[in-house]
Amino acid sequence: MIPARQWGGRAAVFRRGNLVGKLALVLVSLAALGAAIAACGEEEEATPGASNTPAASQTPPLSATPGESATAVSTYGTLPVCPTQDARTYRYEPITGSDTKQHTDEAADYTVTYPAEWLICQVAQDPQIPDLVSTTQLYDSGGLLRASVTIRGNPMALTLEEWIRAHNPFFYEKPTEERLVSGLRMLVAPLNFEGLPSPLGYLLHKNVVIAIAGIKPADFDAVVAGIVLR
Repeated sequence: MIPARQWGGRAAVFRRGNLVGKLALVLVSLAALGAAIAACGEEEEATPGASNTPAASQTPPLSATPGESATAVSTYGTLPVCPTQDARTYRYEPITGSDTKQHTDEAADYTVTYPAEWLICQVAQDPQIPDLVSTTQLYDSGGLLRASVTIRGNPMALTLEEWIRAHNPFFYEKPTEERLVSGLRMLVAPLNFEGLPSPLGYLLHKNVVIAIAGIKPADFDAVVAGIVLR
């Protein structure tokens, strides 16, 4: 017969053994549950869901279509007034790229295409020149005046040569050239009064005379090539 003290000790050991076994089972169960959750998470990440589908914003917009930027920006009607030139020295910027802008002068029935990096503006009317219709100036991005297009009236219906002699008697002091602009004859003085290559040209269009000037031959050629008369 086992004494009561020994029996009590064995009972305590038995109870402790059962407790340890139960704790082990709980830990095993928790470990198995954690592994199952991890496996489910991996499976969900591996399966493409709605959040993994490329968003519509990743599709290039229509404005990114190649070649669209080459379309000339067009303006009509009144232009901003040209700024007053100050005493700063401007650096000449060569024409870069092939992008262009357009402006249509509806009063004089012409359109001018010019380099996109240039700015276009309208000179304020001068009351001392009664036959002046408009003067449009073109500046580069650095603020240097590169070219101008001036429209003058011809109320006396003079020929081109007659009009030039009446309004610019110094024009013929240098050798002149002839060009065709929209099928019309243009007289050009390639040198200015100082003998520098700064072309000035005149052409007769309907009842007005158009004068085109450039600070350099490249500027003059760029504007003349972009003039379309209607």
